[in-house]
Amino acid sequence: MYQPIVMQVSVITVTFDYTATDSSGAENAISESKTVTLEITGTNDQPIVENIAANENGDDIVEVVGLNALDNTLYSGYYLSTVQQTFIATEDSLSNIELEVYAIGYSNGYYDGTFQVQVLDAQGNEISLSSPINSGDTEITGNTHGVPSGIISIDLDASLDIESTYTINFIVLSGNPLIVSRVAENSSDGLGIVYNNNSLQDYSDLAIKLTYETGGLVVFETGNETNTTFVETLDTVSDLDTTDTHTYQVVADSVEINGVSASNDLVSIDYIDDGEGSGHWEYKVEGDFNYLSEGEIARVTFDYTATDDSGTSNAVSEAKTITLNITGTNDQPIVEDINANILPVAV
Repeated sequence: MYQPIVMQVSVITVTFDYTATDSSGAENAISESKTVTLEITGTNDQPIVENIAANENGDDIVEVVGLNALDNTLYSGYYLSTVQQTFIATEDSLSNIELEVYAIGYSNGYYDGTFQVQVLDAQGNEISLSSPINSGDTEITGNTHGVPSGIISIDLDASLDIESTYTINFIVLSGNPLIVSRVAENSSDGLGIVYNNNSLQDYSDLAIKLTYETGGLVVFETGNETNTTFVETLDTVSDLDTTDTHTYQVVADSVEINGVSASNDLVSIDYIDDGEGSGHWEYKVEGDFNYLSEGEIARVTFDYTATDDSGTSNAVSEAKTITLNITGTNDQPIVEDINANILPVAV
């Protein structure tokens, strides 16, 4: 492919010789050669940058945990045939569910059984159905309600709509398998166990853990009283003027969180000296995102440009946008030491 080599304020001279030939066939049918000369003066080519979706991570699969009640406080237990679990999708591809069954092998296997896990949308349509699983084959790893218990891991392939509500249903094929229930972390979110298809128990969840697959990098807010920091290399500029050097800049007043203007101080672009005369550019998002509730997403966007060293009117690229999604986590509550023996001063 042809690559332009003309640089700004440079002049190159192209020359070639040519002749003319008549139809006589004589010795002097060809003219003496003459020269064509063309001078080409270079101009500056505007640099080009690209939009960046910081959470995209190529073809790498990142596992994201959604609802996870396996370690919550023990509440009760149910026959699988009598319960369902509602949840809100936080990613678009549910790949695995773990659930805690109990009474494994107990009472001559009366409480063992074969079942399938079914994912239903809000209209009751089947989104995914697992292969049959026998609870009696579960490895015993604990003791729940005084009888042997263990965790079953079941692969799923459910394509979901983020922030939509779904129901996990169990189709019992044989036996009487039991599942553990635990106290819900949030007893007022309208989600939880559905008993006998019509009674929502918002205060409890089945002992399950949902794992999603995503092709993107999930950036979680850091935690109590700590700023969240995300840093990534910036190397998107392209320029037909191959000898140009470039700098990057944040476009002033372009920073937004979920479409609302935010402080310019939230983002920065810096040159990092790697030593020995080399270095690279990085962009950084750093701020307090502790206000996010678990699973809530803050979409940070800002515009940036690249500038070449030509000093010409088109030295600055058109602006493009960098987007970063930051996902909230549950922050541990904080209390303070109290000295109850200190009395108020009498006035």
